[in-house]
Amino acid sequence: MKSKHLIVLPVLALTFAGVGLVSAHGFLTREAAPEDIAERQQQMFERKAGILGISIDQIKNYWAEGKSFKEVAELEGITIEDLRTKTREAREAQMRERLQSLVQQGVITQAQADQRLRFMESRPERSEFRGFGHGFGHHFNQEAQN
Repeated sequence: MKSKHLIVLPVLALTFAGVGLVSAHGFLTREAAPEDIAERQQQMFERKAGILGISIDQIKNYWAEGKSFKEVAELEGITIEDLRTKTREAREAQMRERLQSLVQQGVITQAQADQRLRFMESRPERSEFRGFGHGFGHHFNQEAQN
């Protein structure tokens, strides 16, 4: 029994040391640099403003007021059906852009991009209202279904 403890303790110590090393290099944490956080937030503002057809400053003001994406759409006179259509179209355009970038960078072939696009288009609709970020109606999925 004592010999098992002699083996287990060093293994545990090495395991914790390895986890600490991996964590120190950021592999286990989701921390992002302030510049990355700002860039992602700015991209979110740009995407949402583009979908709604309003200025980035307007979307920032709505966000600062704590308005949900559904509320912003309603305030801007956009129906839920139109919002779904606009969101789906924006997502499809972004997908095409990303696939084309992969082709241009030589990561995948055009045939692979076309095949992936057909696959993505054949999938059942998922919620178009995901990923609006905390404080910007991240509960919009439930709101839209009610």
